[in-house]
Amino acid sequence: LMRGQQQLFGVHLDVHTLLYCSVAVSLGFQLATFFLFGKVLAVVSGLHPPKKSIDRAMQTVHLEHGLIAGAVLIASGLYGSLRATLGWARESFGDLDPFEVMRTTIPSALLLTLGFQVICASFYFSLLRMQWQERFAARGREDG
Repeated sequence: LMRGQQQLFGVHLDVHTLLYCSVAVSLGFQLATFFLFGKVLAVVSGLHPPKKSIDRAMQTVHLEHGLIAGAVLIASGLYGSLRATLGWARESFGDLDPFEVMRTTIPSALLLTLGFQVICASFYFSLLRMQWQERFAARGREDG
């Protein structure tokens, strides 16, 4: 859809579909982080048993990973926004074809949004990670 209108089974998909797809990606990311945070909180509070996959993530994923990923997403979004703005400047800041400019601005806005979401989620995940490590370090001392 970023390259142009697509047709699928006789249905024309264009920037409107691109907009709703970007909203779906953003909501999907929010739901995935909500699930992850909920699961970690449930394990830390003793409501769920720990799983190896989550324990592995808690041991390997650090705040810096999220900050770097978020920064890359934000930089990509800023790059797309800059490209759109420079394209507008080439037209002397006049009227643009909304279908063409939205193919750049919608993904750029999504990347900016996801970048900030990743950074905020990384800080919260880091706090949960500290609780995780505190609980299971204490548990290891009790078992030993």
